[in-house]
Amino acid sequence: MEAARTFDIGRVVTRMFMTIRDNPGPFAIVSVALGALPLILYMFFTYEYMMRANFRELGLVGGIFGFLAALCPAIMGIACIEMTAQSADRGNIDLGAVLKRSLTALLPIMVHMLLWMLGFYAGLLLLLVPGIMIACMWSVSFPALIIERRGIIGSFGRSQALTKGARWKVFALYVLIIVFWIAQSAIDTLLTVSLTDMLLFQEQLNISMTFKIVSPIVSTLSYVLYGVLLGSMFIELRNAAEGPKMDTLRDVFA
Repeated sequence: MEAARTFDIGRVVTRMFMTIRDNPGPFAIVSVALGALPLILYMFFTYEYMMRANFRELGLVGGIFGFLAALCPAIMGIACIEMTAQSADRGNIDLGAVLKRSLTALLPIMVHMLLWMLGFYAGLLLLLVPGIMIACMWSVSFPALIIERRGIIGSFGRSQALTKGARWKVFALYVLIIVFWIAQSAIDTLLTVSLTDMLLFQEQLNISMTFKIVSPIVSTLSYVLYGVLLGSMFIELRNAAEGPKMDTLRDVFA
């Protein structure tokens, strides 16, 4: 059996891209159905009302689209973590099992997220450093809940155990994620400002068709990448602590 490895950021990023590369179909289906499509529908049916601050005209339909625009990406994030685990442990992805797991894990994830945020902000209120260390310590508690079904509370302990001795590397990985998010925000802002200038020049309030489509696609790609990255980080931390599992055997006999 191969000896347990140390946690390596390069392997996390490599696993993330290889998982998507090896399973383009499932990721495309999940990304469109749970990410891009709900967000695009939200943009088309509600964004113009939001720009006018005319919330009364939004009505029930606007509320439904807003709810779906918030709920579907959350389910997509869970699905991306589960698909990453299935790809690593089984070599293939069962979309039916992924959807079932995503729906059953949604409520526990929401409760877990609330507890996670309470602990994180409590750490920030004490000092900045404790908050950051809590975030690193609990960085893979969500995959522990989704993949290993450790429970709302048990997932915190599992994440704490897996990140022990690797939290500075986890912190460095989060710095890279923050840089990526800043770059994405800059792109969105640049796109928004450019389109706003164009709209003002044309003396129109309607949102550009390009903006309504491109912005949801960019957001969807970000959600997918982060979900797969989180799943990959969990798998690599688990491999480092306990040794590789089925994915290593496939690499040996490939």
